[in-house]
Amino acid sequence: MIFSSTVARAGGELRSFRVGASRGNDGRLFGNLPDWQPAQKGADVAEVLWDLSEALYIDGAKLQPNKSIPAAYTYFGQLINHDLTFNATASLEAPAGSATLRNLRTPRFDLDCLYGRGPLDQPYLYDGAGSGRLVLGANGRGELDLLRSPVATSAKSTVSENPFNLRRPAIIGDPRNDENIILSQLHLAVLRFHNGQIDAGKDFEAARRATRWHYQWVAIHDFLERLCGPGVVAQTLGVGGRPDLRVFDPRAHAAVPVEFSLAAYRFGHSMIRHEYGLSAALLAARGGPLPIFGELAVDSLVGGRALPPQWTIQWSFFVEHPQSPAEVQFSKTLGPQISRPLRSLPMPGEKTRFRSLAFRTLLRGWQMGLPSGQDVARRLAEPVIAGNDPLWIYVLREAAEPAPIGGGGHRLGRIGARLVAEVFIGLLAADPDSYLAIDPNWTPAAGAAFGLTDFLAQAGAPMTQADWKTRPGA
Repeated sequence: MIFSSTVARAGGELRSFRVGASRGNDGRLFGNLPDWQPAQKGADVAEVLWDLSEALYIDGAKLQPNKSIPAAYTYFGQLINHDLTFNATASLEAPAGSATLRNLRTPRFDLDCLYGRGPLDQPYLYDGAGSGRLVLGANGRGELDLLRSPVATSAKSTVSENPFNLRRPAIIGDPRNDENIILSQLHLAVLRFHNGQIDAGKDFEAARRATRWHYQWVAIHDFLERLCGPGVVAQTLGVGGRPDLRVFDPRAHAAVPVEFSLAAYRFGHSMIRHEYGLSAALLAARGGPLPIFGELAVDSLVGGRALPPQWTIQWSFFVEHPQSPAEVQFSKTLGPQISRPLRSLPMPGEKTRFRSLAFRTLLRGWQMGLPSGQDVARRLAEPVIAGNDPLWIYVLREAAEPAPIGGGGHRLGRIGARLVAEVFIGLLAADPDSYLAIDPNWTPAAGAAFGLTDFLAQAGAPMTQADWKTRPGA
């Protein structure tokens, strides 16, 4: 689910795909550090990774809320991940020697997951009238009359009763953005932001630039500051569009670094709630929030379906809004704990172990020869937490540590924050079309405090219960 969208089947011998020191052009930050290995010599790595993953899971209701980061930022982080990386060929059981991860996304904050290859190469994403507007592409046109049935809001129903249970993948630039309801509606909001720029009189290129720049601003000055801290972001941004990068040099890397994509940026796994309320009306109609997974599609947040209007998100449930301060749901605290439903991803046919998000993350990191977190901390001359942790687990452990090493569960620790902030800002500075490269002094017209709440409001997304009642299909 979040920040991890590998859909390839996993099975067979785990040792069949082990890159280790045979590294390809995968943009490593610490290529000369040794691979992480279990402390016990001769240990079965698969069993060690399984035990490590099992120790992470906890009842989602017992996880504490992170009141610094509302729930929407979990999924905004997933949108960013889908914008930066898409490895459609990676397999957990690929034969030895097929070493490199092929990224089908540009390593830029350019929203190619929204725009695809543009109106000429992918015209079905656009309205076809030459206006530059993106299609609000529903998952199966001509069938919306079935989906407006009141049964779609019932607490329990069967596939035969409710067409909402039928799979209808969205026609969008990246199918992964339709994998859950929250992400799909966030994608829709970005799409509507672009169309709003067209409606304001901009041509396609100007509208795309405005959308990208506002998205980039939110990614750096709202999302990244919440996760890494304003001080870390300001220091890394440097002065005059010249970032202070001590770990990541985008000029020397042809890809998003694997230490980022397979470890540091997967902190979001621990932020996921086990259930969410979408709106006050739907919460009341159902008698409770929706679990992230469920036996019936109508009883979960699983995507790939056309949504009836009643399932539109009321965004004051997901971001801080001055008119509804008590409604917001928060993400979970950062740390070495993950909500238990993520132990069994909805991947029919997979063996139990390969449906575990934590196990898949640890396995991929080991296969790609990532170093231990302790070795990375020593390399960066930072305080070292005792132990022998795969880099991903170290980032989670560090985030839970008190200051000055960690973020007390509210933000990333020193290693995690540095890796994430430098890759974000380094990629942005290396993009010749970004605001940081073209006009580092640019700020949104609404002001420097412009954040995700403002972005959603400007996109016309229903923010409060009053908005939702007047625009339930927005």
